[in-house]
Parts: sequence; C-alpha cells; structure tokens
Amino acid sequence: MIEQQDLLDLESEYGFRFPNELKEFYLKYNGEKLKQKKVVLQEGDWRSSTGFHCFYSIKQGHSSLSKKIRNCSCDDWWIDWLIPFGYDEGGEDFCFSTRDSDYGSIYYFMSDCIDEECPENALVKVGDNFNDFINRME
Repeated sequence: MIEQQDLLDLESEYGFRFPNELKEFYLKYNGEKLKQKKVVLQEGDWRSSTGFHCFYSIKQGHSSLSKKIRNCSCDDWWIDWLIPFGYDEGGEDFCFSTRDSDYGSIYYFMSDCIDEECPENALVKVGDNFNDFINRME
C-alpha cells in the first residue's frame, strides 16, 4: 500500500507535483483499477486505439515510476515537461503534463513515431485531466 509520503518523496526528488486526481487515484487504488482498459487515440481525422496495460508502481519494483523517470531524463529526445505514469501493451507511455499551459493534461507518447527535432509530434492528447482520461476509456 502506498502512502501520501511516498508521492511527496517522488515529487520532491524529481521536482514536479502530481495532479490531485492522479494522486487520489494512486492512494485509493494503488493503480490497479485501470488495467486492460481500451484508450481511443484521436488526432484530427486519424483514429486508433490502444490498451492501458498498467501503472508504474510508486514504490520500488520492476516497473517503478522513479526508475522510469530516471531513465527518461537520460534520453535526449524525452520531453522534460512530461511525467509518465502508465504504459500500454507495447510499452508506450501515458504521461501527464507539468507545463503551466496544460498542467495535468494526459498524453500518449508514441516513441516509435519520435522525431528528434520535434519530439512533440509523437504525442496524442487523450484527456484534459486524469478524470477526463478515465471517463473516455472503454
């Protein structure tokens, strides 16, 4: 079971803050409720879908959020205002924005579509906030 302090420790270590909805979800469900839900991706006229596979764990583990953030920060192409919190069956990340302009918005990051000169081209916005993201799932 995770505690409020576990989330505060991550925020302090990496210099971000969780959106309140995501923080509450982690504390209540520890990331278990969303496994294997369908996420519809939409960008203009293009539509596709993927499945939300799993949350990164808050505490240590094979898929810990701390380890994922540390690995992302080593990649030159990683977008520094994104914090990953979960992934699909293929290992592509679901992230939340820490930018002031759209703080808490949820993005799907398609690393196989990365353009190192413009990594934001690999993003598909899938929710204005965490609750919107959950409500759009099928």
